[in-house]
Amino acid sequence: MKKDDWRKIMRTLGLLTQLGIVIIVNIGLGFYLGLKLDQWLGYNYLFKVFGILVGIGSGFYSDYQLILGSMENDGDDNKD
Repeated sequence: MKKDDWRKIMRTLGLLTQLGIVIIVNIGLGFYLGLKLDQWLGYNYLFKVFGILVGIGSGFYSDYQLILGSMENDGDDNKD
């Protein structure tokens, strides 16, 4: 294999790892903020569920932005 092929494979593996981490962190942060709001306002599950839903939405949006940025960068690599 060529050196450029390995570079593309490693970049793709890095992107896949980053996509998973971004979703997990966003959901975890949404849950944590929902938990703190529930404790502060005295609710049981309202803001936890809302925080998870917002975390899922923001995670997928962040992943979408990462993929778009990666696609733009891939076009720059072919201009050698």
